[in-house]
Amino acid sequence: MEFIDFFNWLLMFFGGENLTAFLIVVCTAFGAYIICLIFGGIGMREMAKRRGMKGSWLGFLPFANTYYAGKLAGDGNFFGQKLKRAGLYAMLSEIVYAVLNGLLVMTMICLSPYYVEYGPEDIVQGGYEGVPEALQWMQTGQWVFQVLVMLFTLVMIVFMAVLYLSLFRKYYARGPAMLTFCSVVLPFRAFTVFAVRNNVPVDYADYVRRQQEEIYRRTQGMYGDPRNYGNPTGGGRREDPFGDFPGGTAGNGSAGGAPEDPFSEFSSSAKPPEDGEKKD
Repeated sequence: MEFIDFFNWLLMFFGGENLTAFLIVVCTAFGAYIICLIFGGIGMREMAKRRGMKGSWLGFLPFANTYYAGKLAGDGNFFGQKLKRAGLYAMLSEIVYAVLNGLLVMTMICLSPYYVEYGPEDIVQGGYEGVPEALQWMQTGQWVFQVLVMLFTLVMIVFMAVLYLSLFRKYYARGPAMLTFCSVVLPFRAFTVFAVRNNVPVDYADYVRRQQEEIYRRTQGMYGDPRNYGNPTGGGRREDPFGDFPGGTAGNGSAGGAPEDPFSEFSSSAKPPEDGEKKD
């Protein structure tokens, strides 16, 4: 959920030393999230219109836009296994993630003296200074929520990665991993969806197969058929690399004749000299 990402970033860089600064961070993050909802909703509406799908208004609603992105993406690939309803699982993990973050922020506000002022009668020994004894249980709750938030952050990232990788394989087959990273790790999913809204959906497996065939054709045009590597004429017999030397195909004057014997004059089968002939 982009709102939580924007909130955490703003709180990290600009801080929330008092309740007023905290409210400014919340309002700024909420405004940025509204912009994301608008851009993401427009992108999904255009995608749905091209495919004749109904219910595109879901793209403008929090959490429901994740579910609708799953309908646009189709089945996901979860570690080699086909995952149906990837959008539903991603939406549910996103809801749990948002609820846990809300509870964590609530404990942070209640336990921080920067946000809530308590009277002297509320001060207890140990724990957070100035926090009423009735709220000391929140110290343990805050730690539990922190652990659960980290756990469900990983769960949500996995399901979101499956969802958006399937979506961008269909709408941006040239570089789905890059847009998936921007949509899952960075809070830019609304803008990546908006950027590919006019692309025609393709079958990713067919796209990869056509790309491989194109590479094969280019390789064959430059170097000949790879199955006849080393023979630029393609097919037939390969040229004799030693044809210019005696004994080669070109040296014996015939295309397939027997190679000359370089030691034929010393052979024992040579004709002996006649009487009276001069021996060498």
